[in-house]
Amino acid sequence: MGFNRGNTTSTLFGRIDGLINLFIDEINNDEEIKRYLVFPTKQPMATKSVDYSNNVIYQYDIPQKINCPIKYCISKSTATIKEYRECDQVLFPYPSEDSKITGVYPMMFVYNYVYSLAKTDKLIDTNLFKIDILLPLNYIEIFPYGESRLHKVMERLAYLFDRVELDEESKNIFGDLKFRLVDNCVEQKINKTNDIIVTTLYIETKLVGTRTDSTNGVMKSGYL
Repeated sequence: MGFNRGNTTSTLFGRIDGLINLFIDEINNDEEIKRYLVFPTKQPMATKSVDYSNNVIYQYDIPQKINCPIKYCISKSTATIKEYRECDQVLFPYPSEDSKITGVYPMMFVYNYVYSLAKTDKLIDTNLFKIDILLPLNYIEIFPYGESRLHKVMERLAYLFDRVELDEESKNIFGDLKFRLVDNCVEQKINKTNDIIVTTLYIETKLVGTRTDSTNGVMKSGYL
């Protein structure tokens, strides 16, 4: 008694973590998004700005990874004694959870949402990924007056992930995938007691479901 699987190995769900990590890498490589998340100042893109307590902050390029705690200099480059600030991890490859939400910095959570298994012999699977953006309300206002830090982050995520496709190196790993933003973005407070606004972006892509033989040769694949 049991199952007869032949000499094949399922690749269903095998691309999920790889694609999430690809999203994380793209965000880590984008200086604009990192500045909006890490610098709690009124002009995150400037080389010098003031924070929301009117302290002058010098803003240099941020270390590459923000999916870990970082330390960055806020002093003038010619200062004899350098002053630093520490920033907790603000980018996570997992769903949001209360223990990670501090309300001190904007935060972003990237994770798989829906994996719709193919119902045809072409074995095409549609994935939906979610990016939750959490932003303390007191950090929303940036200069010039009337612009929103949240909307700037959303604009940049659209640049990174809406109607784009993989480069050749990534296609060799994941297949010929195309990405787009779908559904609605609703802005709302995370709860009644915390002044944190949250919105979610949905990234849709088509995944090719395949099965391979014992030598990892592809037996069937397709793409729409």
